[in-house]
Amino acid sequence: MQSYEMYRKNIQAGENAYDVFFGTQYESTVDAMNGLNAEFKDLPYIDLKKPWWDDGISDISYGDKVYFAAGDITWTTAGYTTLLLFNKNLFSKNNIPFPYEDVKAGKWTYAKFAELIKDLSRDLNGDGKMRPDDDMYSITGWQYETPYNFLVALGSDEISKDLNGYPNIAVFEPKTISAMEKVLNIYKNLGGWISDSDYNKTFKVFTESRSWFCDLRFIELYNVREMQDDFGMIPHPKLDESVPHYTQLVNSNVVTVTAVPVTNDKLEMTSILLEALAYEGKRLITPEYKEILLKTKLTRDDESADMFDYIWGHRTYRYAFASYASLFMNLIVKGNDSFVSEYEKFQGKAETEIEKIMEIFFSK
Repeated sequence: MQSYEMYRKNIQAGENAYDVFFGTQYESTVDAMNGLNAEFKDLPYIDLKKPWWDDGISDISYGDKVYFAAGDITWTTAGYTTLLLFNKNLFSKNNIPFPYEDVKAGKWTYAKFAELIKDLSRDLNGDGKMRPDDDMYSITGWQYETPYNFLVALGSDEISKDLNGYPNIAVFEPKTISAMEKVLNIYKNLGGWISDSDYNKTFKVFTESRSWFCDLRFIELYNVREMQDDFGMIPHPKLDESVPHYTQLVNSNVVTVTAVPVTNDKLEMTSILLEALAYEGKRLITPEYKEILLKTKLTRDDESADMFDYIWGHRTYRYAFASYASLFMNLIVKGNDSFVSEYEKFQGKAETEIEKIMEIFFSK
């Protein structure tokens, strides 16, 4: 944090001590709003359509303005992609087929997932109460991430891009409300549990074989490395079979993105170097991360390794909007299905925020 503040103060002072900034999506969004980032269209040798740049970042651009990018230039694009784990031993003991073939056939849908998990939770100690220290859950996850991971996988979000590529409030659209209801259903009626500040309890329940599924990021596979039961890896379910791909969210708070400060007076040279680094990252670093670390050291079966293309095939990102911070998560945790009325309380604030952002970006 201290180095980030030094960077920001340097740029605000008009000094030129930095050529590139590798920070979180949230930090770079704030910098862009404060006029600290150069536009990528001014970086002549960077081609964001190349496969070493993640095209999912376009989901949070502002019209044709791009102020930061992500891709193979850092491993975090892959590492902070979300996925689901499932306990293979529980599936085998109960004669339930693994979901791999459904994933491959495009049939791993919300309906399939909901039907599968509806009767899997159990009050193991018979005390009439469901507790994460004692009982069995259909799925576990962290409350700050899991609701959004499922919402985005179902093709919806609080803020989306309109036809012109500008951010637009989407929470009142029937499609979004329906997706929110489906996410709530997982935790209100289908035996799911999401942990609060005790992040590690999510993994504890899963590694103790008291959860059928676990929501996490690739980087967190270390937390289940010592698990005795075998586990598999799959993407989150999509809305229905008509959707052509599975969509996985990249965690916006921690993923590293690439930005160039407006004070950089060597944009041509910088763009050459960044394009080369991204290309070499795809050629050298990403294969090592996938093939050596994940497939060899952290994956338990060949089938999971086959799932990587489905999980990484269509990544996306979320707009970082303060007006809706944690609102959806809190509604899911409380089991509150009054989505429309709760979001209406913040509608004016969200609209003002969008107007401010549009004014900032399009007055330049």
